[in-house]
Amino acid sequence: MNIGPKIHKDNLVLCYDASSTRSTLRTHQLNNTLPDPGAWAPGTGGSTGYGSNGSSSEQLRVLVTDDPWDRNSVVWRTTPDATSGADGGWNSSYYPVDVQYTYRYSVWVRRHTSGTGGTFYMGMNPNPIRNDNNSSQGNPYFTYPSIASLTQNVWYLVVAHVFYAGYNGKRHPKSGWYENGIKISDKSYGNVGDQDSRWSDTTTSARHRAYHYYTTNTASGIEFAYPRIDKVDGNEPTVEQMLFRGESGIQNLITDSTNPVITPYNSGSYGKLVDDYRQLNWFEMDGTDDYISLPSTIQKTPSQSWTVEIVFNPWDQSETSWSGIFGGNLNAGGYWMFHSAGNLTYYEGSSGAAGTQITYTSLTKSSHFTAGKFHHLTISYSSTGTNTGTYNIYLNGEDFTTFNKTFSFGYSLGLHSIGRGSTNRYGTNNVASFKLWDEDLTESQISGNYEAHKNRFDMGTYPV
Repeated sequence: MNIGPKIHKDNLVLCYDASSTRSTLRTHQLNNTLPDPGAWAPGTGGSTGYGSNGSSSEQLRVLVTDDPWDRNSVVWRTTPDATSGADGGWNSSYYPVDVQYTYRYSVWVRRHTSGTGGTFYMGMNPNPIRNDNNSSQGNPYFTYPSIASLTQNVWYLVVAHVFYAGYNGKRHPKSGWYENGIKISDKSYGNVGDQDSRWSDTTTSARHRAYHYYTTNTASGIEFAYPRIDKVDGNEPTVEQMLFRGESGIQNLITDSTNPVITPYNSGSYGKLVDDYRQLNWFEMDGTDDYISLPSTIQKTPSQSWTVEIVFNPWDQSETSWSGIFGGNLNAGGYWMFHSAGNLTYYEGSSGAAGTQITYTSLTKSSHFTAGKFHHLTISYSSTGTNTGTYNIYLNGEDFTTFNKTFSFGYSLGLHSIGRGSTNRYGTNNVASFKLWDEDLTESQISGNYEAHKNRFDMGTYPV
């Protein structure tokens, strides 16, 4: 059996991958009872685990650029015909449930049309027990408001709970409607009442239902995104995580007590997490204020060896300003990689005193990378003393620059940033993955890492 190259993992201390649900935590699909809605493909009719409610022509799965977290993703759009009845949505398959646990049902919904015909339903099967009157509720729905009550082009998160069998309390505090991250007044309590419901002792399986119903207005339509059934056992995402981009940060895949979830961006702006039909994912940096600030636990000094690797796509090669890829910066000193007008440049700055810049060394190689293509870029730093060391810079596995520099820092290189160089050198880049090692990797190790990424990101032998 022919086994391809593997990524070098010894002394790897930080790794994030935009395509990993563990890394981005974006929808926590590993714990969703329903099939991953992120696997929806554009088209009509039902999808695996989601049987269509209404005719095939009344459901359209479509790629949008503004999902609930302002990302590119496929949503389920209703496209009613002129006959009143089922006008789009789904009945999910039935999945096993343990009635000793509470389960949480949720779905995102928005009215994307000016037309307001019909009603939105969100419910389940089989019959639960109402907490408000202890009766069995047939044909149960958690909510069923008129879609006229939904503000056009606003995403709402709708949350409901089915408590464990024998529960004798009231409504879960997180049940309800959410708009712009804030819980609002319920638009409808449906027919299960205002106190949630609980499992019947005899229930063994259940399903999720989300519908558009009862309109003859073909100009009316709603969209659904990221439906979930979560077993509430401590492994489910919080409502806050579902609200705020489905992620509270980027998860370092090399985890221990010193490597928690990373808060990825500056608080003022978020780069868009792009899903390219679920094949390649990346963070889109707009060159204005998007960046990922990495934690202080990875701060390095000139006396420590390290290696940084980034897979990125410079999507605006015409930019003439410094377009930062990554770097470390503190006061007037630091290091960073940037591209400008088709050139890739490394800058290393030192200072004799904080805030006083005294030297710069730049290394530029013209026309060696291509806009619209993913590239594998690596800097390997080998410390040779307290303030001395050697850099080796590799592009797509090829070493193109080696130099020696005597440092005069006397302080750390500062925090690493992805998507910018120094404090104001933001980049126009799509960033797919980032890694940091506590060692200077060899040329063969770096070349092997490139080979392990090459096919996945369609890295060719460019430039010629």
